[in-house]
Amino acid sequence: MPAGSSRALALVVTTISDGAFLRRYAAAVRTHSGPEQIRIYVVADLNTPPECARVADALVSEGLDVRFLGVERQREFLRPFPELEALIRYRSDERRNIGYLIAMQEEADVVISVDDDNVPLDGDSFFLEHAVTGRVFTGPSTASQTRWFNLGSLLESKDRHGAHVVIYPRGFPYAQRGLDDSSTVAACDSGLVGINVGLWSGDPDIDAATRLVLAPNVSRPRAPQAWLLAPGLRSPINTQNTGLVREAMPAYWFVRMGALLSGVGIGRFGDIFSGYFAQLACEASPWLHQDRNAHRLLTDLQMELRGMDLIEDLIPLLEEPLLPASNYLDPTRELAERLMRFSETHARFRSCPGAAEFLRDTASSMKLWVSVCVALAGGEASLAARRVRSELQQATAAQAHALQ
Repeated sequence: MPAGSSRALALVVTTISDGAFLRRYAAAVRTHSGPEQIRIYVVADLNTPPECARVADALVSEGLDVRFLGVERQREFLRPFPELEALIRYRSDERRNIGYLIAMQEEADVVISVDDDNVPLDGDSFFLEHAVTGRVFTGPSTASQTRWFNLGSLLESKDRHGAHVVIYPRGFPYAQRGLDDSSTVAACDSGLVGINVGLWSGDPDIDAATRLVLAPNVSRPRAPQAWLLAPGLRSPINTQNTGLVREAMPAYWFVRMGALLSGVGIGRFGDIFSGYFAQLACEASPWLHQDRNAHRLLTDLQMELRGMDLIEDLIPLLEEPLLPASNYLDPTRELAERLMRFSETHARFRSCPGAAEFLRDTASSMKLWVSVCVALAGGEASLAARRVRSELQQATAAQAHALQ
């Protein structure tokens, strides 16, 4: 049995579709060496059609562990946490937060987040590749001329005219684009994978401005292998094909959107903020195809503009490392405090109506999220990273012995 195949894996998705996409994941479950170790959590919303529940029930009757979380089930789960329930809006992809919590409480080793327009490629070892999360990985790493690494540099992309083009993922600061010279380093390195970031083919996850101008299409990765994100480098992490180790769940609050900044609503950046705030090394590994849902790009652009603007101002905060810790609880609390101070001291946030309030609200919700994670996990000790850190130390020692 391949390493990692016996681990408990949880796929979390929120959807307002008819659920047809679930059959593609069902096929991936059946090809996995340990299908009984995989659970699929479907987080419904007020406008999720009844057909979705019927597809989920049909897959259960076929022997798969598919858990359809209807709205009433979600309300029941959140009843002990009324403050958190008030923060998670309906008709929003923020509902995925509930799936994350339930998967964590039910002791999934790895939580995999996808959107309902992501589907695994036929024959792809999707779950096996995400099972590297929480394990030690040894292989090539990334390099950049700046503190920022472009995941788009790992993809073969062409624009609408068929010309080769380098794309940047949604959330990559515009101030850092073109300066990074992102590349990979062949020399092997070892690291513990806290977040495993998979890539996409088809219509990639880029901002609406780039999509309007280039309409790029991705055919394949430049090399069929995985990389470690080198220490100190930053790169956007979304919720489309992303695996997270259970112990890191307190760091992965999907940030609330909808706040008005200078009178303009912010949207489509909740996952970008949560990915940056996780402050973890990530690795691009599983290869996922994206059949993108229909979008009005100008509407998307309007929602993204405030997030794009905010990311530019947050660059200094995002580049500053957090203090070392033996868990993901303390760094998240520290980051929340930094966000509070940043909102009070950064001149731009004081002059932009709503911006400081957005950061303060985000920091407060992050603290609340940590407390709920601790409560559901049965205490802070159950979320300590000592077990996985010990594995990293053993792997490092073994590697050093082999080099002697």
